[in-house]
Amino acid sequence: MQGLSPYVLDEFMRRMGEILLRYGGCIVRTQPRSTLAYFGYPIAHENDPDRAVLAALDIRDVAFPAALALVGAVSDTTSLTIKLGVHTGMAVLGGENDHGGMDQFALGDAAGVASRLTSLDLPYAVSVTDSTVRLLK
Repeated sequence: MQGLSPYVLDEFMRRMGEILLRYGGCIVRTQPRSTLAYFGYPIAHENDPDRAVLAALDIRDVAFPAALALVGAVSDTTSLTIKLGVHTGMAVLGGENDHGGMDQFALGDAAGVASRLTSLDLPYAVSVTDSTVRLLK
């Protein structure tokens, strides 16, 4: 959603954040072109893989169209896409930095695998790895 007004980006991020929180996701990092959320941290649920996939589908089907509706009448939205990746894997979570504050981070491949899924040329897709599919109920 690069090149859109800050208002539209803010509205999309607000809606996406609401969806992630509703499904029990923990937003760890937000950048202009990506957001990283964990499921199963800080509170684990048996159905965290289901929650992550459902959240991704809602982001694609609810938050993204709502943001597009804000600009649809005044701008060409045909070049805007969204790509989401869901992966289940082990991660070691940390949070304390050298300055006494908290910086959440994960060590391990889980976040990187999910990020690489979004580099696939599949606009509007929710790409899910086999490790997550095996755990879906």
